[in-house]
Amino acid sequence: MKKLTQNLIGLLLITLVFNGCTTDDIADLIDVNSPLVGTTWTFTSKTVSSCTDPANDETSSCSTSCDTILFNSDGTITFTGSNSPTGTVTYTYTDTVISASFDDNGTQVTENINYTILLNELILTFAADDSNGCVSVETYTGS
Repeated sequence: MKKLTQNLIGLLLITLVFNGCTTDDIADLIDVNSPLVGTTWTFTSKTVSSCTDPANDETSSCSTSCDTILFNSDGTITFTGSNSPTGTVTYTYTDTVISASFDDNGTQVTENINYTILLNELILTFAADDSNGCVSVETYTGS
């Protein structure tokens, strides 16, 4: 009887372990109270990697007086800080991609940026740059 009880407890524990980990757990990390639009996102870090020349790989961070981004409900983006672009930047977005359009020295450019929001963190992933192969990942905290 003792062996049967131990086997049942073991079976129960295994069942709990496999049922406790689901892909739904990832959805719990997405904070629906911190949407992309209307939240002020403050820059915290940037990682540049996978460059053709590894000397161009870099990591940087900011803890005080950091740049911010605000995705306005009218389809424009407001930037503050030293790296703010000049002119109007407009955007559209889906669940995973932000398409930002801006003037780059007289040429209208649209850049598609992959994004994820986890808890109060916005993660922007910029595709590899054609000239140097670098992938850039920027992290922002929402407030």
